[in-house]
Amino acid sequence: MIWMCFIVSAGAQPISQQMGGIETEFTIISGDVDLNRTKQLLIRRAIGHSYIKNMIDGGAGWGYGYASLHLEFVSREAIQVQHFDEPGKKRAYYLVECFNRQGEIIAQIEMDTAAVRKFSNRQLPPLLSYSIDLQAIPVVILDQTSVINIERHVIE
Repeated sequence: MIWMCFIVSAGAQPISQQMGGIETEFTIISGDVDLNRTKQLLIRRAIGHSYIKNMIDGGAGWGYGYASLHLEFVSREAIQVQHFDEPGKKRAYYLVECFNRQGEIIAQIEMDTAAVRKFSNRQLPPLLSYSIDLQAIPVVILDQTSVINIERHVIE
């Protein structure tokens, strides 16, 4: 009987909180679109990278890992994509801008496209979940941030 009570009470707390997630109240926009988050939180995630090269006589490889803070949120609106025409400079990145309560820009960061992961379902309109690796943004900037603008920039 005690065991069942434990499971019921443990299930009352969301998994994100059990894993140390912290609910946030950023206003998240993309260009002129409010992403109208239904839920958002900061959570620490483990990140790993590796490379292995197999050769006939053997192989070589390396790997590393680190912990990184991620901003995760759910929205029915997609991050906006801006296209720019600059011949010979083909690349894509996310531009993240942080604004304080007075509307002043306190940080502007270009992030690699791998820093933003998007998940969606099949319903219409889709429910979009984003996980943004905040490794490039100092926590002291996040402390002062009220509004986050994120756009995907594609230079063709």
